[in-house]
Amino acid sequence: MKRSDPAAGKPAAQIKNGPAPRPGWGLVGGLNRLPKWLNQFRQRMEQESPVLRYEPEHLHLRLAEDPAPDALDLDGFKYLVEQLPAIQLLEWDGPGDALALDDLFRMADWLRQQNGARIVLRTPGRYLGKRLDELLDSPIEHVTVTINGHKPSTYMAATGRPATEFVTVRENVHRLVTRRLHKAARMPGFSVELAFLVDLLSYRAIPDMLRFSEELGVDAVRFDNYVGDEADEPSLQTLYSHHKEVRKFLDALEPMDYRVT
Repeated sequence: MKRSDPAAGKPAAQIKNGPAPRPGWGLVGGLNRLPKWLNQFRQRMEQESPVLRYEPEHLHLRLAEDPAPDALDLDGFKYLVEQLPAIQLLEWDGPGDALALDDLFRMADWLRQQNGARIVLRTPGRYLGKRLDELLDSPIEHVTVTINGHKPSTYMAATGRPATEFVTVRENVHRLVTRRLHKAARMPGFSVELAFLVDLLSYRAIPDMLRFSEELGVDAVRFDNYVGDEADEPSLQTLYSHHKEVRKFLDALEPMDYRVT
């Protein structure tokens, strides 16, 4: 899955004839108009996901699936950061969930006090409910929940996890969105985003994904193109720019279903 910086700005787009525009509700981070999002998504249809990303001021930590609670503790994190003293942005990423780490919020507090770095979190959302209070009291300013499906059946197809788990993740997102006012009072820029995996089997559900996201009240939505387990071998499910029907569908989204606000 090709990913962009989740800490980027949030544009606005919403369902035609839907409720009045809500400030901050957007389509894809970093863009401010739907046509630009469509262009970027088309470009991502040809690109593969980086295994890791390193920039002098950006630490992108990707955890393995199901990390142990002590996979990274505060001492180990301090040692890591001391090797990269210019960090201004820390991005926790998966497939593993940083919320499984016992010291996650101690690490976040220490880094913020150390150099004021911004901290963002990408999570599958399964542990959100258990650690919601800690999250809301932490310096983490942006959360992307990789829900990857807008209903139990699509969640199971995209993640390979039980369909019943979708209900838990959806409820966790609802609780986070409902209580984010507590965090926004201390950190006005705090935002919640949903991420969906899109492929040849699911791209036509993009309008439903957007409606689902708006109903939950999240601030932004992003779509990640499917890339198979073997990045060097093209997958039949991956979206490519030569798929004329896909491009036609994306072209039709703006005039038919959405308006830019």
